[in-house]
Amino acid sequence: MKKTSAYSAWKMMIAGLPRGIAMFVVAVVGVCLGVPLLIVGVGIPILAGTMSWCEKRMAEDSRRWGTWGRGAQRTQGAQREQQQGHRPTTAQRARELLSALDGEEAFAGDEALGGQVAIGSPQHEAGSPWRQWLRTLAQPRGYFAVFYNIAQFPLSIALFCLSVVLPAVVFGLMLAPAAYKVSSYLYGYELFQDDVVFNLLLPPLSPFQRSLVVAGIGLLLFLFLSAMLRACGRLYEGWTIFFGGGGSRAAATEQSAPGTAGMLPSREFEPEQTMAPLH
Repeated sequence: MKKTSAYSAWKMMIAGLPRGIAMFVVAVVGVCLGVPLLIVGVGIPILAGTMSWCEKRMAEDSRRWGTWGRGAQRTQGAQREQQQGHRPTTAQRARELLSALDGEEAFAGDEALGGQVAIGSPQHEAGSPWRQWLRTLAQPRGYFAVFYNIAQFPLSIALFCLSVVLPAVVFGLMLAPAAYKVSSYLYGYELFQDDVVFNLLLPPLSPFQRSLVVAGIGLLLFLFLSAMLRACGRLYEGWTIFFGGGGSRAAATEQSAPGTAGMLPSREFEPEQTMAPLH
């Protein structure tokens, strides 16, 4: 069950590189074109459009990786219960269902809030597009989104390299005996024949026995491959939560402040109550 989560994280990290390149290019080009053109006013819609686009991409990343993280937690919980050898009670199932619904509702609220802040539908009254663009530029969440689109590029490159290198190294080590047979029979070249190096690392063995030792090391690493891929996925998930969640909380605070002030009773102008004298 855990391999499913690792495989999903691996596919998302592989697909994250071309997506990260597109996000980086759009963010950099939009900023480089919009900032110099602010003098003549053309840069205002360019910057506003760039910020809205970057914010949508950030919300999509947060949704995708948040869904993956919640699915991994549910899978690990089910496997833990299966290993313990007992079925969950009705109360436990109810608690898990309520926690899952709460997480989905909270994420849906953050996504809806992010979309409202990005597009400005509840905040932007009917007016000219220039007012909407200016209000978009005045929101700090858009600048967080632009920075996110730029800063995620090196992270996506690093995770892409890890997602390619780790499985390649593990399977390459596991196929060491097959590589030894192919090289010796087809090309007349024997691998693992460097006695100076291998005698320091291993006891005196034949080249084929050394290839078996290398395959055993690859098999041992294969047992930890899914855990390493999930750790990389957790890293990117934390990255999206740090930026997407922080911007959502800030926007939620800005939007909830006026409504809360209207709901709470005002005590500023209450007359001071004095007790009537008894005599």
